[in-house]
Amino acid sequence: MACVSCKGDTVDNPWGPWCDACGGVSFKPGQLFFRHVATVDGPGGRFPIVYDVSTSDYAYILKDPNPDVDKIDGDGFHRPSAQVVHGSLDAVIAISYPDVRGGGPDQPSLFPSPASTPEERQLMGV
Repeated sequence: MACVSCKGDTVDNPWGPWCDACGGVSFKPGQLFFRHVATVDGPGGRFPIVYDVSTSDYAYILKDPNPDVDKIDGDGFHRPSAQVVHGSLDAVIAISYPDVRGGGPDQPSLFPSPASTPEERQLMGV
């Protein structure tokens, strides 16, 4: 799929059509909906942390999806396939660490995105 902003290649991602050139996910030209802020990396995997423009906070998709995704309740609704955590940047980073650590003792690595702001990099300590 082509990026709606730069027409470059996108990668399917739980957040949507991810464009590295634009720094996140756009759903209309010229405006990021999810801006890539950081990546946490470790033995458990590599996961992005984004700034969600629609909620004006930071977000992280937990590694393990919701349980009982296929179970439909009496009203015909079912749980979404992913569980998203929203909050401040430091809180979202802290919540991501157990997933990234993968049950091992190794500390995860935190990498700022080129799309992150100076204030966000300062909070990340880089």
